[in-house]
Amino acid sequence: MHSTTPIHEKESAEVAATLSTKKEAKKNKAKKITGELSTKVLADVVKSTIGAAYLHRGLELGYECVKFFGLDLTWQPTVDCIDSLIQRVSRIEPEVRKRIELPERTISLVESMLGYEFRHKLLLLEALTHPMMSLDFRGNGNTNSGTRLGN
Repeated sequence: MHSTTPIHEKESAEVAATLSTKKEAKKNKAKKITGELSTKVLADVVKSTIGAAYLHRGLELGYECVKFFGLDLTWQPTVDCIDSLIQRVSRIEPEVRKRIELPERTISLVESMLGYEFRHKLLLLEALTHPMMSLDFRGNGNTNSGTRLGN
């Protein structure tokens, strides 16, 4: 049985079908290229960009990168943070010394190794304590210090 459709019409139909298939393929490819990223991927990109800025130029550029992404982070200069920490320790150290017994021998050994005597022994004790179970400045167990560091 022969087809009554002339050959050039068949060829035209095949060419049209091929072209529409190519157009659909281009559309699908464009969709893949402009597809949405998951929030996890975006978060990873933001974190790695902030980390790269920090490694490249230090804390200041890292903080500028955080501000660029619009993350709500209030920042105080390191000197202010240290002053605030020492003020808090100075106020509560006598009270804490009443409630907990500082390992005086260990503290004096560490001080002699460092060649430095700490005025605020709680700061040294905090530095020597494992970060996942440290004493906070009120003498309470603090299991959240690892969580605060983030992932």
